[in-house]
Amino acid sequence: MNIFQRKLGGGATVIWATPLSGYGHIADEQPLPYIHYKGNELTPRFGGEEGQVGSEPHTVGLPWGVLKNKWPLKQRIFNIFRKNINIYWRNIFVSRCKVDDFFYFLEQLEYKPSLQGFTGECPLIHFERKFFIEGASVQVEDTIVFKRSVSFEVFYPVNIPLFDSSLIKFTSKKSLIKKGNQCSSAGEAVMHVLKKNNTKFKKGSTLIYQYKYEINKNNTANFEM
Repeated sequence: MNIFQRKLGGGATVIWATPLSGYGHIADEQPLPYIHYKGNELTPRFGGEEGQVGSEPHTVGLPWGVLKNKWPLKQRIFNIFRKNINIYWRNIFVSRCKVDDFFYFLEQLEYKPSLQGFTGECPLIHFERKFFIEGASVQVEDTIVFKRSVSFEVFYPVNIPLFDSSLIKFTSKKSLIKKGNQCSSAGEAVMHVLKKNNTKFKKGSTLIYQYKYEINKNNTANFEM
């Protein structure tokens, strides 16, 4: 696992990790900024037990959707030897091409670290997430490039769990809706998502999303060590 840690203005710390491409346990994932300050968790720290409500692939913070048509042959071939091995080894014989046609970027792409974040690849999609540190804030930029035409019954390109707190100011250039919860040992967070219904993306289609986490200095000023 590739874990990255950076200092923010005012003494806070941000951590993120390159996704494990479905080979690890969901509790090990951290594809979004985990910001903490003087022992206080300002954004969710991922984790939880596999199958636990609120600790599922769609809550991890990566895009996902439900395919409209059958699994493309190239993706099936790509997944033949990509077994879901985790610490329990119970998913070793489970196909990644799910019968319910759920397409999770967490499981369907192979990830590697980059200079500013990480990239993910599969026969259908190229995905890149970059992190930009600006004073006491972290800006995240996601780029999704479709390498082949893909149709979704429903597609969620943005999935952000946030605490109900005034300690972090979160802004997105796209309007997000609240849909469900994310649960872990760090507490319960509300999912903020962007939803696209009945969508087809042609080869070469590119989506770019930007959002920002900024520490509210007025509300963190009285934190004790």
